[in-house]
Amino acid sequence: MQAFSGNIEYEGAPAVQVLIIDITDAKEFEENLRTSELKYRTLAEHSPQAITIMTQEKFLYYNPAFKSLVGYDDDELAQMSADDVWNLVHPDDREDLTKRMRDKIAGRAIAPRYEYRYVRKNGEIRWVESFSSQVEYDGAPAIQTVTIDISGRHQSERELRSAKDRALLYLDLMGHDLAQQLQVILNSAALMLNATEDSVKNSFYKIIGDAIKRCSRIIQEANSTEQLLSVPLSDRSLTQAVNTCIDAMSHAENITFETFIMGGDARVKADEYLELLVSNILMNSVEHNIKERKRVWIRLESSGLDYLLSISDDGPGIPDSTKAGLFNMSRRFGGLGLHTVNHLVEKYGGRIELYDRVPGQYSQGLEVRIWLPKYISQSKSKKS
Repeated sequence: MQAFSGNIEYEGAPAVQVLIIDITDAKEFEENLRTSELKYRTLAEHSPQAITIMTQEKFLYYNPAFKSLVGYDDDELAQMSADDVWNLVHPDDREDLTKRMRDKIAGRAIAPRYEYRYVRKNGEIRWVESFSSQVEYDGAPAIQTVTIDISGRHQSERELRSAKDRALLYLDLMGHDLAQQLQVILNSAALMLNATEDSVKNSFYKIIGDAIKRCSRIIQEANSTEQLLSVPLSDRSLTQAVNTCIDAMSHAENITFETFIMGGDARVKADEYLELLVSNILMNSVEHNIKERKRVWIRLESSGLDYLLSISDDGPGIPDSTKAGLFNMSRRFGGLGLHTVNHLVEKYGGRIELYDRVPGQYSQGLEVRIWLPKYISQSKSKKS
């Protein structure tokens, strides 16, 4: 019950008027609401999925799973400005995610699930899948988001795709490259048997020998990357890998290297094949250049969350129509070396793009740009 009283005069005498209201239903509603809020908070606090309630400006609520996902503690999250909050999202995903939030708050229809990337405090990138709904929080519109870390799934999908591509590549090598060389050997052997002059026999013998060497090289290249997908990633120096590859090729008298290597040590998450990635690009820049004097430009610099490695040459270049399909497994313009590069870049979480060295003039040479995510050790992130 709820009572309200006041002094009055009743039939000429002072009295007290009391109004009694039955508030049983209201009390039951309040109790149910408190119980519901307690259940929700208990569920959210113990959920393995990250849960947030936020506006475009700040967090209104986040659970422990979200803190674990992004790697920041309560004090750090509480002090974040609007810009800091959005900096948790990968730069390439911010614009689209901001638009989705505006549309959601405005009540416009959007897909309920969305995949994007978070950047953890230590610089690690995590792929997430989120499910959002519009809610009212303290009387104002907000967005509640349930987020699931799907980095493992993305990694598995990438490895499965790479394994499938490499299986197709090996099948193509056996069905085309090796078969072609074996046909050369068979034809030359048959012609050599019928030849009468020693000079003719010797020429066919040389053709057979060259074809055997090409077969051997193809097999060696394939074997050299047999463990490419299974070798674990670790902290590697991209700076050292680039310098090692340049030193290995610097003895060539007809190649001039012009380098710009950023100060400090560019650390990335890679494996023992990092040098193979760099050397394959360098070799590709030289092998297809028919000039007597060849020039190669190499730049390594910081680019936001990544390190950017750029390798350019003054060779014949590649037309735009061919660039688009260079890493297409069904067309395989680039050969085993460039497809190995593509698989390694994917494994390291980076990306590779091809440009004209001189914009709009492909015949002036090719520029290969590779972005690899910066690696920040756990100890360094704790100090920050």
